[in-house]
Amino acid sequence: MEPSRSVFVGGLPSKTQRFEVEKFFAKYGEVESCMLKKNLKTGRSLGFGTVTFKEEASHKKILSSLPIEYQGRMIDVKPYWTKEGLAKNTEEEMKRKLFLGYLPKGTENHHLTEHFQRHGKVVCAFVIKDLATQENR
Repeated sequence: MEPSRSVFVGGLPSKTQRFEVEKFFAKYGEVESCMLKKNLKTGRSLGFGTVTFKEEASHKKILSSLPIEYQGRMIDVKPYWTKEGLAKNTEEEMKRKLFLGYLPKGTENHHLTEHFQRHGKVVCAFVIKDLATQENR
């Protein structure tokens, strides 16, 4: 099953407004809709939602631009799957992803890409950093 023209977006700041997200993602193509999940009591964003693009090309463009930085933080952007396709996709995606711990100090995204591209195509590689110190987590 193919993904829709929508992407899941996670890790957004809690004060993020829908119009800000729409404006940010418009650089990848025309946004058809944007939905942020909110706390029903406070009305504040829970930091995740979906963005749907009008064109499939925009969907492909953002997925080929990973990782994405929004307001100084790395956010989680991935294809939004229907319920039927989610179980199959999750299993396939888990076979393609690696989590690495205890990386040497100073390891950067390009170091990971250079090392692992010897074994095949690297779609996305990034080192998670502490926002305050900018050191590897």
